[in-house]
This record gives sequence, C-alpha cells and structure tokens, in this order.
Amino acid sequence: MGRIMGIDWGEKFVGIALSDPSKVLATGYRTLPFENFEELFKEIKRIVEEKGVEKIVVGLPKRTDGKKGWVEEKVREFAEKLKLFLKKEVKLWDERYSTLIAQEYTQDKNKVHLLAAEIILQSYLESLRK
Repeated sequence: MGRIMGIDWGEKFVGIALSDPSKVLATGYRTLPFENFEELFKEIKRIVEEKGVEKIVVGLPKRTDGKKGWVEEKVREFAEKLKLFLKKEVKLWDERYSTLIAQEYTQDKNKVHLLAAEIILQSYLESLRK
C-alpha cells in the first residue's frame, strides 16, 4: 500500500504532506524552498521513492468568484510539469481557504505551506472514504 503526497505550492516555498500507508491520516512532512523546477522536482522525486508515494495531490487555489487567477494557472503548470517528471498520477484538489486556515494556526511563514499541504491532503483522504 503506497502513500499519497499532498502539495501546497507557493512562489517561494512548497509544503509537503504524506498520508499513512492506510491512507487515513495526513501529516505534514517538509517545507521545500522553490527556486527552480529542476531542484524542487529532484527533491520531490527523492521523497516519493523513499516514502513509497503512489499518487500526488496538488492544492488548486480556486477563486471564490469562479474565475481563473494567475496563481491557479501557475499551479496547473507546476502540476503538469511534476506529472511529466515523476510519471505518477498527479491530481488537482480544490484548496480554497487552506492557507487561511493554516495561518490561523501559525504565523511562521515556513510552516504555513506545510500545514496547508496537510489540510489539502486530509480533505482528499476524507473524500475517499465517502
């Protein structure tokens, strides 16, 4: 049984969360710096291989008015490049308000993306049980 990885993309940092092998509980794993795709993808691949990740869920920051924003376009680009690099299933998941919720729990900018990734992944895992 492989794990599922949750990702919260940010312009400077990317939060990574992992499920337990039974795919019930999401736990924040690491915050990675985002300077360029190549270095980030190499580190994500290392984690995927080391932790036995079979699927990746990337938080998609949809706007509440239904229009596509520039951040959504960046995340779609990120997810598509990641899918091609890893040759794994990469699923986009509505992450509206995950960052706001994470900011309620911490003011540490390094932990906001980590907590948001955990929230995104936990939401996805709960949808699997419905």
